Amino acid sequence: MAAASEGLAQPVINPVALDKLFAEGAAQHSSSLSVFQNGQPVREKFFSARDHRIYLYSVTKTFTALGIGLAYDRGLIRSMDEPLSTWFPELAKDPSKSRLKVRHILQHTSGILTTQGSHDIYPQKDFAKFALESAIVSAPGEEFKYNNRAINLASAVVRKVTGQPMDALIARNLFEPLGIKDYKFRHDRAGNTWAMDGLELKASDLVKIGCLLADGGKWNGRQIVSERWMKMATQASLVSLDVTAPTGWGCL
Repeated sequence: MAAASEGLAQPVINPVALDKLFAEGAAQHSSSLSVFQNGQPVREKFFSARDHRIYLYSVTKTFTALGIGLAYDRGLIRSMDEPLSTWFPELAKDPSKSRLKVRHILQHTSGILTTQGSHDIYPQKDFAKFALESAIVSAPGEEFKYNNRAINLASAVVRKVTGQPMDALIARNLFEPLGIKDYKFRHDRAGNTWAMDGLELKASDLVKIGCLLADGGKWNGRQIVSERWMKMATQASLVSLDVTAPTGWGCL
């Protein structure tokens, strides 16, 4: 879903390629598939059900990054290089953890111990506390490792700076302007919004988010998330990745 560029002719989407794409969507038992260009639908299909909330799994991390962006745009977070010890002073006592910055959490370069999946996180009462108490196994900022445990600290930071769970900021400043009303976030028993996964959203509303991202944070001409944030959040990580393509903040 690419945003339109003024004065430039937009490429024509090959209908044969579209047919193959939608056939593959059906074969993979997708809930729905939408192709948009310049913010307008080219083709949409719901394969087996009406437009209903679906569990987004790790796509939730995109909304976590947007939550940090919304706080940044409002001056509640001064810099992505602000140390996490600003809000969690106990980290300052540990030489390695004192080096943790907001950007490390979003770039998956925190060095915080993690395991594949989230099976060890779900039973925890406080997801953020679990991450804070985990060991540092590589120097912050030096190694990319996809980290479900560490990303929950982004939610905790937003809660610290706003006084509310992260989903409250997202609902008011992102979902409301986009007319998104049917959604579900999950919280741990300490009241933190899950940042690693947990969001349920309609496919049609997820398309709205895609269009906003493709248009540099704008929706219907209104800047919802700042262009400055979008440029920062979509830059490639500066560390060597063990994946095949660059990864933006929170996998944005």
